[in-house]
Amino acid sequence: MRHFTTALLLAASSSLFAQDVITWVDGTTTDRARVSDFNVIEIKWLGGGSSDKRSSDQVLDLSVAKVQETFKRGYAAKDQNAAETADMFLGVAREEMTKTPFLAQFGLWEAGKFLMEVGKEAEAFPIFDELMTKLPDSGFV
Repeated sequence: MRHFTTALLLAASSSLFAQDVITWVDGTTTDRARVSDFNVIEIKWLGGGSSDKRSSDQVLDLSVAKVQETFKRGYAAKDQNAAETADMFLGVAREEMTKTPFLAQFGLWEAGKFLMEVGKEAEAFPIFDELMTKLPDSGFV
């Protein structure tokens, strides 16, 4: 039982210290951050004991630990270039749509982006339309 408790504490503490990374269009990065919002106007994050925000059009790339965790099966499928990759992202994104739109936007974006990367533009565009329609304030819009 002691080993189980220790493993559980380690897992919980590692998720507490998981960090997000924001890559800006000027090539700089902000790491050791916790992104709290990403919408069409701005990105907000906590870091270094204080909160900060910038215009979302300055974001080149965004790695959010909670997104990686939520969509881990989708990212694993993407790494293997699996045919069901888009569906793995879409299923979770649609479940998160009403309760956590912040997370849902990443699933829709990743599904559409994957389909574009594999040359299935005709399947990708309806997903991007869904993103714009259902989450019009998304940072990806």
